[in-house]
Formats: sequence, structure tokens, C-alpha cells
Amino acid sequence: MIERYRFEYQRTVGPSTWVVDIFIDLNASYEAIFATLEGMFYNDEIPFKGRHRHYIASDLLHVIQRWYAESSQQGVKALFGGEDNAVTISQTLAALQLQGGMDEARVEEARALRERVEIMLR
Repeated sequence: MIERYRFEYQRTVGPSTWVVDIFIDLNASYEAIFATLEGMFYNDEIPFKGRHRHYIASDLLHVIQRWYAESSQQGVKALFGGEDNAVTISQTLAALQLQGGMDEARVEEARALRERVEIMLR
């Protein structure tokens, strides 16, 4: 609901990631934020369909980047809360690269992060 509000009324106000940043700052679990955004991305929810899909894709990438920065400091076993989550994250990053509708710079960020995750999983 808040993502829809941002899209419809606040698109050019403040940083583009303010919605997910609020939840992160309130200590909502990365896993919960990720699962919610991932569901929105794969379910192609209105209004985030077609050319507007990149809004959710960019938020997903932002959450993954913040989660990676925090969890990678604690070692491989803590990466994204465990290996199963890390594998899911890697798959989602691949989908963001191909289907996210993001600009080239964001696609490159997703590719580079996926590469780092894959290296840590080996």
C-alpha cells in the first residue's frame, strides 16, 4: 500500500528508496521486506506492471544491497541469514537483470552483486 502511495503521489519527492528505508530503519527483518517485494515483483502487481516494474525491481535491489552489506560482515554462514536465502537472492538478482526493466547502471549493480553472492556460496 505504501509502495503504491509512493508511486502515485511521491515519485519525485525524496529518495526513491524511502519506503524500504523506513522499514529497514524500523528494524523490520530484511527477509520480510524482501519476501514482500519479491511477491510484488513476480506477481506483476498493479501499478507495477510493464514499464513501471522497475520501481519494485529497484527497491528489491536496494534491499538486497543493504542486506548483503550487513550480513556479509558476519561471514559466509550469516550471508542473507543462511544458504537457502542466499540462493534465492542470487536467483532474484538474475531475474532483476533480465526482467526488472531497470536502467543499465542498476542492471550492472545487480550483476556484480550476484557475482559476489555466487563466489561466497562456493
